[in-house]
Amino acid sequence: MRALRFFYVVRINDAQTQNALNAMRFAAAPDAKRTAHITVRGPCARPLPAEKIAQLTAAVRNAPVAVNGAGVFFRRRQNTVFLQCDSPAFPAIWKKPGREYIPHITIYDGSSREKAEDIIAVLQNANISFARPAGEVSEMPSPPDPRASELREALCEKTLSAAAGKKTTAEDIPPLPWQQRLQIIKTLAQTLPA
Repeated sequence: MRALRFFYVVRINDAQTQNALNAMRFAAAPDAKRTAHITVRGPCARPLPAEKIAQLTAAVRNAPVAVNGAGVFFRRRQNTVFLQCDSPAFPAIWKKPGREYIPHITIYDGSSREKAEDIIAVLQNANISFARPAGEVSEMPSPPDPRASELREALCEKTLSAAAGKKTTAEDIPPLPWQQRLQIIKTLAQTLPA
């Protein structure tokens, strides 16, 4: 079993936007465990003291997070699609040893290059560009508990249903054909509030 590591993340402090990002992530990969977030620190071998997390939160909470466009990390066994983002508050709290400064919100991180290419095409065509306030810094242990799905639990059925064009629950998404799930991602991307 891998040793537990700790990451520190920021989410968007706007429920409508966070719900849309979570729904996009779930439609892209229903087996994803984590809600949409921006990792700003980690991995750490030990958890940070609560006082340090409070300091990081004070430095970033309500700072504007600009989300502009989409990108990919394509490597031999990596197929990651993300939304590019940045904030004037991030450089001061950023600490990801060995990682380039590329703040982002992962939408898909899976085994299928074909699905990743479909998603990046949809996101690039949507011309996503908005700014929202940052939320607090929170701890994210890794690996996640395999029995729990933070993402599934956080899904907003109203957001999912609006994107699907009919009443839709989390249980309805995994069996959908890929093209229908991609259409949900497209609808969500096009309706992200500006």
